[in-house]
Amino acid sequence: MQKIILCLVLSLSAFVTTETNAWSWKSTEKKETRVQEIILKEMDTQGFKAFRERYIEGSVENRMINDRDTEEVTRARAIKEFGRNLPLGLETPNNFIYDVVAKDTGKKVGTVWFLKYTEGENPIFFLFDIRIFEEFQSKGYGTALLKLYEQKAKEIGAKKLRLHVFAHNQGAKKLYEKMGFFLTGYNMAKNLN
Repeated sequence: MQKIILCLVLSLSAFVTTETNAWSWKSTEKKETRVQEIILKEMDTQGFKAFRERYIEGSVENRMINDRDTEEVTRARAIKEFGRNLPLGLETPNNFIYDVVAKDTGKKVGTVWFLKYTEGENPIFFLFDIRIFEEFQSKGYGTALLKLYEQKAKEIGAKKLRLHVFAHNQGAKKLYEKMGFFLTGYNMAKNLN
């Protein structure tokens, strides 16, 4: 798997509550006075279909920029990888796919997909996809989601968080660094004609 890997070690500093089949987090963004509290709700089958389409479209868009491949090549690869990573859809073991919901309004503000695996005896959480919908970006939801992701990982004893960020996505990279993630390597490519 080729990726830029970022790892995180930071402490919790916000109020956390849990509900049945949902995880909740409050976040305060310094640039805004409001507090964002989110709930992660297990995604249903209909939501998964929409999630799959958004994931594939986002993957195609990002890879066309980074890999400099054609849409046809990147779409085929994205579909194949999605099927390989989630062969049983929502029932694929050790994968967690949630709708991100604003607790105050009940509006779905995004989605998240992470995977639990082990390196030796250490549980690791890998963030496959984090998506805050455009109209909700820069309002504290991404920060709240990353803090909740960390809290959930700590609860199962994870010692490390990992994720991939496309090189051109400077906004996401900035958020991850603000949250304590750091660069651990680069992937490079060269197209051969």
